[in-house]
Amino acid sequence: GGDVLLRSAGNVTITSSVAANGGWSNPNGGTAEGNLFVDAAGNAVLTGASAARMVGINAGQAVTVTGGSAGEDMLILAGSTANLSSFTAGDDAEIRAPGAITAQNVTTTGAGVDTRALSVLSGSGFTINTASADGADIILTSANGAINGTGLSAADDILLTAETTLAVDGATTLDLGATGGDSSIRTQGGDTTLGDLNGFHDNFVALTGAVSVNAPTVAGRDIGIDAVSVDVAALTAPKHG
Repeated sequence: GGDVLLRSAGNVTITSSVAANGGWSNPNGGTAEGNLFVDAAGNAVLTGASAARMVGINAGQAVTVTGGSAGEDMLILAGSTANLSSFTAGDDAEIRAPGAITAQNVTTTGAGVDTRALSVLSGSGFTINTASADGADIILTSANGAINGTGLSAADDILLTAETTLAVDGATTLDLGATGGDSSIRTQGGDTTLGDLNGFHDNFVALTGAVSVNAPTVAGRDIGIDAVSVDVAALTAPKHG
């Protein structure tokens, strides 16, 4: 097993599976660590994308990933929209897109190494840098669109930022492994619908629009909501000391 690098001036489409398992010893020196990197000028569509270490996808248009895993970080940089489903990362799972983001059944376990960070350097592609330990987070950032999240589970924090609407049905933080000080759910956006949030420490919601909490929401410490209007089903804090 080695690394996988896919580059295209158009689209990249993988309909079965692609895996970077690592462990291969190069006769010229070095050992493949198991990184899967995709760089496409158009769309990137991957089914069953997995890597022993890092999964990175940088696309000029839309990104869709269905199923897969990363031993450490997963990073998606989309040029338009992004869709991620049934994916597990040992450390961070991050999506940045100007358009809408949909994330379903995404998990970060905290089992991966937390002292390295994946990024994209203009002109050089993906780079792996040393980083301070700050927990296994789910980070979704839509610069101009909406976020729709379902079944999110993070060892540390869940951080969601949307320019327009935000909808979350099922989000849990577990305070596992190294954390950045707490293990909480934090959202920012416009009109927001929330349900079944379970923050190990806190749930904080800061909005420029209205918020509707349509299913019970639980936090270990505090629940804070700052919105134009609030429609609440049930809030419970604390769940533990």
